[in-house]
Amino acid sequence: MFNYEFLRFIWWVLIGLFIIIFTITEGFDMGVGILMRFSCYSDIERKIMINTIAPHWDGNQVWLITTIGALFAVWPIVYAIIFSGFYIAIILLLVSLFFRPISFEFLSKIDNLRWRNLCYWGIFIGSFISPIVMGIIFGNLLQGIPFYIDMYMRLYYTGNFFQLLNPFSLLLSTIIIAMFLTQGSTYIQMRTSSNSNLQVKMRNITKLTALITIIMFFLAIILFIKSIDGFTITSIIDQSAQSNPLHKEVKYHAGAWMVNYWNYPILLIFPLLGLLLPFFTIIYSYIKISVFAFISSSFTIACIISTIGITIFPFIIPSITMPNVSLTMWDATSSLNTLKLMFIIVIILLPIVLSYTIWCYYKMFNF
Repeated sequence: MFNYEFLRFIWWVLIGLFIIIFTITEGFDMGVGILMRFSCYSDIERKIMINTIAPHWDGNQVWLITTIGALFAVWPIVYAIIFSGFYIAIILLLVSLFFRPISFEFLSKIDNLRWRNLCYWGIFIGSFISPIVMGIIFGNLLQGIPFYIDMYMRLYYTGNFFQLLNPFSLLLSTIIIAMFLTQGSTYIQMRTSSNSNLQVKMRNITKLTALITIIMFFLAIILFIKSIDGFTITSIIDQSAQSNPLHKEVKYHAGAWMVNYWNYPILLIFPLLGLLLPFFTIIYSYIKISVFAFISSSFTIACIISTIGITIFPFIIPSITMPNVSLTMWDATSSLNTLKLMFIIVIILLPIVLSYTIWCYYKMFNF
């Protein structure tokens, strides 16, 4: 059970799961953080929206820390590339996230409308920058990152920040923002009184943002198929060997990212559900079944994130500069003992964390 090949695959699944949980949970509180700045014109409505996410926003960010910690322990070379190649983008993300705890904690410390508006802007900035950075990262992973590794296993990033801001990555940022807005508006639907002005407003926003998600995701698929080349491993790779990204050959060519779907057509269910589920979110919002609208929105996020992971599998970070050194789940992992230890820790702690998180949501739902 604890062979190297199995652990490499299971950690690919676990890190993907952490990212999905993070985007679902942070999706609704960041979505609310964006919405309350422009969808509400009264301080009372903003306070209601803040109160719905106040018990959970800091706990949701734990999944970001968990994901980063898992990257560092399981895929250290991936961690090094991401935090060097995306350095400026990640610094912008971290700086923006600083505004959220400060704004949440100090919002009610001073009974002054101007002060509260300043805190609302802080929450908005932290909520808006995050999905943009996520889209930039995912978009560039699908296109390939400009880096290479020399014979001494030294990493060299050859790109710059402005190269990250390409049309495809910005399109993915738009999709993630739309998904977060949908997630946030469906969450507010669940947490507000039936037929209240705020709930009616959120239902209308859900219908719009879910439709935008469908349109943008469809455009991304068309653009991706027509203009984004992919990577294919053309040599035999030992999936149980010690990690060394230099011991393989990779071809960069058109249509390569579709190989997994041609080999396993059942996987097409993920992008198809990513297009279909937002329609159900719109329908459930229209017929005022808010819980199902939120569940449908959550599964939309899971399917779209899964589509990205399935598309590039087994690659983690492909190299546009030197395709042969692209990082895959078979040659970019830590040692077997490290993966074993981390897996044991996850088996013990993950059910505890999930159980506690579910209990917190259950107990605080009516607050």
